[in-house]
Amino acid sequence: MGYTYRDHFLPKDCRPLPPKVSPEEKAAWEKRLEAAKEAIDTRIRRRRWWFRFVRWLLKLQERRRERGLLA
Repeated sequence: MGYTYRDHFLPKDCRPLPPKVSPEEKAAWEKRLEAAKEAIDTRIRRRRWWFRFVRWLLKLQERRRERGLLA
């Protein structure tokens, strides 16, 4: 698995584990990792939606300006 955009935002407690760790600790770490990745994906998705919306508004404004509907 390669490095992805969201890996940059992982909290410190989700960074790679040392080689010898108990199975319970490893399971807890994997659970934290999945939760963190899900939260990051949600944030990225929301931001993407917002930027798409703002771009659409700017295009709309530009079109209205071209038609002379906006000063």
